[in-house]
Amino acid sequence: MNYDNSRPRRAVFVDGCRIPFLRSGTGYRDLTAYDLARMALQRLLFRTGIAPELVDQVILGTVVSNVRTSNV
Repeated sequence: MNYDNSRPRRAVFVDGCRIPFLRSGTGYRDLTAYDLARMALQRLLFRTGIAPELVDQVILGTVVSNVRTSNV
């Protein structure tokens, strides 16, 4: 395979992280999907050691949509 060394190569890291399960209406009751995603992403960055400023794109999703944050 012939690589063009004049251009920087892009790297893609694939990993996953989730928050623990809790009973409905308990510990996460007052949190939005954004809050829960933030918790998972902070842990993922900590676990991998990747600096946040090096991340260009994140793909995430929710299992149960909330009308306050339906565009996650």
